[in-house]
Amino acid sequence: MNLVCDERVFILKADINDRILFVNEHWLNFARENAASGLVEFSLSGQSLWKFICDDSTVHLYQTMLARAREEKRSFLIPFRCDSPDCRRFMTMKIIPSDNETISFESRIVKLEPRGHVRLLESDRECSEEFIRMCSYCKKVFVSGSDWCEPEQAITRLELFSAETLPQITHTICPSCYEEVIKALRSSEKPDTGKNNV
Repeated sequence: MNLVCDERVFILKADINDRILFVNEHWLNFARENAASGLVEFSLSGQSLWKFICDDSTVHLYQTMLARAREEKRSFLIPFRCDSPDCRRFMTMKIIPSDNETISFESRIVKLEPRGHVRLLESDRECSEEFIRMCSYCKKVFVSGSDWCEPEQAITRLELFSAETLPQITHTICPSCYEEVIKALRSSEKPDTGKNNV
């Protein structure tokens, strides 16, 4: 069953130096609801965006998007997922430049898909010293060669179902999502200046 029941818009704004200027209450509540309370326990204002993105390829892709948005005064719509252990959340993020070179990130939930509980996605579980790679856009897990699959399938293919402690997750971007983001950059739209203000 597919559900869309959340009309909130999660907004984060960054200045010309990619430092956080503002997050709205919906953004803060969403972080709290998803066990990311560490993000809201201290002031986000003035923090660099890059403090929260660890993977070099993802940082490079975001930096490219922000540079293009500012230079060309165009906005970009990027699909991504932000899953919980019990639900797939299909979302979109609109990157919107303003005249003073600040950037707004407006994210929305497009579709929800309930799923059987996936222990690998629990944020407070005990972890082993091993790491597995997960795409930060589609939430698929790297298995081998060029194979990326859903976490449920990855648990079986990597033989993790009987492990007492599951590996830690490190985020990157899979080749398929990289191509999708590049395609979104090529088909960008002119910003709707009427929506740049909160």
